[in-house]
Amino acid sequence: KNHKIYKTPVMGKKDLMMKNKSYNGIGVKIKLNSDNETIISFVYKNGPAHNSGIRPGDKLLKINGESLKSKTLYEVTNLIKNDNSNEIDLLIQHTLSETPIPLKVTKALINTR
Repeated sequence: KNHKIYKTPVMGKKDLMMKNKSYNGIGVKIKLNSDNETIISFVYKNGPAHNSGIRPGDKLLKINGESLKSKTLYEVTNLIKNDNSNEIDLLIQHTLSETPIPLKVTKALINTR
């Protein structure tokens, strides 16, 4: 007889991250632009970042006083996720503003679904 062997699909890191329906954070997705600047690409509605006035397109300049220049997405994400305090100090530059503003954002459980 011809038995087909069923292989479980291999999950990539992205699939694994999307599998989690919630996480403790500030409620944003980030990306790097062509100048290697950290840009907010998505803000979860009613999450801590949204309630602090952070919007898609804003630049994230510093986390807890640490500059994000030349950091990878992985490094930036880890600065937020691995910070053991509930509050994170951010330096944000809004899309239409020249002046960066400091924000204190309190982490919360973010539902991704």
